[in-house]
Amino acid sequence: MCITEPPYTAKLKQENGGEVKPNPKITQNEKYNKVVFGQLTPSEERYLGLLMLPFWALCWVSIALHTYEYIPTWALCLLVFYSNVKHTVAAHDCWHLRNPLPFQYRMGGSALFCGGFLPFACTFGDVEHQHVRTHHKHTKGVVDHNDLDNDSIWSSYPLPLMLLGMFISPSHMSTYEIIFYQYAVNPSNLWPERIAANLIHWAQLYVLYQTPSFWPALMAGHVSQWFLWVIFHGLLHRPSFLKFLLDVDPSGLRQVPILDTIFWIISANAWLEIKWHDLHHTHVKAVQTYGAAMARGYSYDQIQLACADACDDGLLIDDKGKVVSPIAEVGHVPGCRKEYLSKKAN
Repeated sequence: MCITEPPYTAKLKQENGGEVKPNPKITQNEKYNKVVFGQLTPSEERYLGLLMLPFWALCWVSIALHTYEYIPTWALCLLVFYSNVKHTVAAHDCWHLRNPLPFQYRMGGSALFCGGFLPFACTFGDVEHQHVRTHHKHTKGVVDHNDLDNDSIWSSYPLPLMLLGMFISPSHMSTYEIIFYQYAVNPSNLWPERIAANLIHWAQLYVLYQTPSFWPALMAGHVSQWFLWVIFHGLLHRPSFLKFLLDVDPSGLRQVPILDTIFWIISANAWLEIKWHDLHHTHVKAVQTYGAAMARGYSYDQIQLACADACDDGLLIDDKGKVVSPIAEVGHVPGCRKEYLSKKAN
């Protein structure tokens, strides 16, 4: 059964009367229900929670190999970068689970010890609360702006300032945000998790400091977080970036030459999240994440085709039944994919 959500008001939809709701053509379509709206079972959710741990292990294995001179420094940096990206994306998938992860899983979901220059750990619980309770609460449409939301704030900065600022303070993983926002504002019941995560964090930093991998591992981890949050906070809610995704491929699959291949190799489910973030936002209670769809056994191509068709059918309708695109302001027109494919077939 598809899980729908109540109507909401978003600034973007004011020209349509403000009130919009999920398009029943999407929410009641069996194809979409199976591929993108299907819900994980409790055992599948536990499996998704375990996916963070192999990348923590890969980080340590790469450090051990570098310490004993089995791999050069550039290989260490690549492996640390890759493991950090995959670990953070796996954690993101778990922020949207229906059932809370057990405490030991949440420890595995805290930021990797080499996720950058972090004197204090960023915990799974803090970022989960911030992402679900703040980001998705205030930013309904993917291009809606809200001053309480990090994605909106970073996406509103000029591109050069955003790139520089994110390197100095990589959003969720920055010391400034951890101390002055997460620890100060988020619920106090997260303190046991914070204390445990910091003890583990500092113990690992101590061990890492005894190795020649300390500085290159920290720098590679920092660059990985800069890379991720530039995309997810600095670009993904930026209208010009969304317009680029639409304009680059008239078929509606939003395929970007070269970048599609690179991002698929780094993290296929993260690339799906980037390309189809409008569907995730408008149906966030139904679409857990695209990583969840992969965990249920669907391939990258199956998910992408379902997302492309769903967006082309029109994700929302107004109170008069008119189809509304959540990214209409950057040029998206429902039905353009079908029209293109029809012309191509003829």
